[in-house]
Amino acid sequence: MKNFNLIIHGLTNMPNLTPSEKLVLIHLYTLKSMGIDMSHVEVSCKMLSYTRHGYQKILKRLVQKGLVQELRPRGNYGLTNTDLF
Repeated sequence: MKNFNLIIHGLTNMPNLTPSEKLVLIHLYTLKSMGIDMSHVEVSCKMLSYTRHGYQKILKRLVQKGLVQELRPRGNYGLTNTDLF
């Protein structure tokens, strides 16, 4: 993934996102930079020390904003194919 630092810097300066949404997006972009395109709710909520319900609530808000999409049913989410650059 090219321009990873610029993407993370851009995410932290987005005024329309809450800090928890920014943290989840940074987590998803970090996974994508390591070659993991899909995030499972149960594993990711443990990594971020969130409850499963709280993590899904944040993901649903990000889905409504169009930044995240549900890739498979039952808790697998990933980033949408939007090119920032």
